[in-house]
Amino acid sequence: MLTLSRPRRPLALALAGVLVWWAASCVAAAASLIFAAPAAAHVSLLKITPEPGAVLTTAPTEVVLEFDEPVSSTFATVVVDNGAGAGVTRGKLTVLGSKVTQPLRTALASGRYRVAYRVVSKDGHPVSGESGFTLALAPGTGSATSTPRPPASGSPTS
Repeated sequence: MLTLSRPRRPLALALAGVLVWWAASCVAAAASLIFAAPAAAHVSLLKITPEPGAVLTTAPTEVVLEFDEPVSSTFATVVVDNGAGAGVTRGKLTVLGSKVTQPLRTALASGRYRVAYRVVSKDGHPVSGESGFTLALAPGTGSATSTPRPPASGSPTS
């Protein structure tokens, strides 16, 4: 009697396909581990001007914050206030990439100033912090510290 045997080629091809798939999966997994990009970090403040804790003898005209990556101009906020809590900023802040600039009022008085900021990185993570500086003007300088003088004695009055 003549028996026909089934060809074993389809089984061999199927096994070869599984082996190729398994090898490709292993190579892809290994490559993703080797070439994985580092996780995105939050934006960090690199520098603030005036420097934290600085004692200045002339009033700054602006506060400048520099970050390690660009920040969103939509959500950036910088607040600068004096020891009494009164704000001393003037106008709108500007954001150019990773640099945030907040203009200050003119004629600041001597005293301690607090700088508070909040920015949002391009990947959406908010970052906030505080700094401060002291303004130590020479006596009689700055319009906020000067007072009007009374008329000298012997001057004509109307």
